[in-house]
Amino acid sequence: MDGSFEQARAFFLQGLAHYQAGRFADAEREFAASLSLVPGRASTLTNLGATRLKLGKFDEAASLLQEAISQDERNAEAHGQLAAALAETGRTESALAHAVRAVELDPASGAAWTLRGTLERELGRTQDAEASFRQALDHDADPELVRYYLAAVSRQAPPPAPPRGYVEQL
Repeated sequence: MDGSFEQARAFFLQGLAHYQAGRFADAEREFAASLSLVPGRASTLTNLGATRLKLGKFDEAASLLQEAISQDERNAEAHGQLAAALAETGRTESALAHAVRAVELDPASGAAWTLRGTLERELGRTQDAEASFRQALDHDADPELVRYYLAAVSRQAPPPAPPRGYVEQL
């Protein structure tokens, strides 16, 4: 194998380790180094985009994720991450389109169903949101969190307090 590719792979793997450990600035540096050696690689674009999303660089994330999708239209992770980035910039309709595509590509993703339901709720589509949240529960999404969301769009009684993870994210 080419030395540049091997070095790019090493940067990529280091980026994954940093990302998983929550060291997003370090992950960003490693993914960017990998991408500089092997430009246009969909997996690297997706991971760099997800990292920039975590860092609050929403427009940069969206641009990278759109490029990843142009390289691989069937990249469910990129569609889901792009949906999240677009939602953060107030482009909820466009975000929903990508969340729907993420679910189409990976119907077993509880996280994608949760995101889809959240966007549908934000757009006032409560029946659609309820159905998406029920799908999320069927696909191993965080049950405490999704039940909380579900109560907001259905006739179920809300829990006495929001889930701890929800409060911590806020």
